[in-house]
Amino acid sequence: MRAKLRALALQASSANGVPSPKTMLAVYSPDHQAAIKTISGDIVYDHAPVYVIEVTGGPFTCNSCSVPLGGSPPHGNAITLTVNAQTFQGTDFGIGPNVPDLTQISSDVVDLAQ
Repeated sequence: MRAKLRALALQASSANGVPSPKTMLAVYSPDHQAAIKTISGDIVYDHAPVYVIEVTGGPFTCNSCSVPLGGSPPHGNAITLTVNAQTFQGTDFGIGPNVPDLTQISSDVVDLAQ
């Protein structure tokens, strides 16, 4: 599990301009909706178990994101990636200036860099 999450973190980091991130952390949540509400305040209508991955060491820039004409792609110092715990498919992705506090989801935060 740790190797899969690490590979996803490195892939997301590299795809957004940083091949060697500073930190890569992950936490398990039994409820997707609760995890997303905690880290971003957004509401999703899914209660599947997920892993939330946090990557720092940017600046990251999402060059593959669609943006309105004349707009700039999302950028920031942290990536947050949520993946389905069963399939390891990505469900949510964000780049922003702030690092969410993963301990609000669970105190069992795993360091993927080790």
